[in-house]
Amino acid sequence: MPFPEIIVNVTDTGPQGGQTSRFLKLNMLMVYDETAEGAERLVAREIYLRDSFQDFLRQLHVSDLSGSYGLAMLKTELLRRARAVGHTDAPHEILIADMVVQ
Repeated sequence: MPFPEIIVNVTDTGPQGGQTSRFLKLNMLMVYDETAEGAERLVAREIYLRDSFQDFLRQLHVSDLSGSYGLAMLKTELLRRARAVGHTDAPHEILIADMVVQ
């Protein structure tokens, strides 16, 4: 299930130590088992999934996205939210096609 591109503001620390805003652009898709119980709800609740993802992404700091740990944490949290919003264990993986912090 591909999602439309998501663009949100994330927090960063500027050169003088103050808070600044940066943009996070994310293109992703969710891999799920179409035969699993409750899988049909995922398509019906796509707008709620996207809203939940955006709520989470807006709370991030740029440093949260650093390195392989940051990417793994991001994918894990998005997958957890997909399962919670869909009320099913059908989602197996979140794949990140593009991620840009600017």
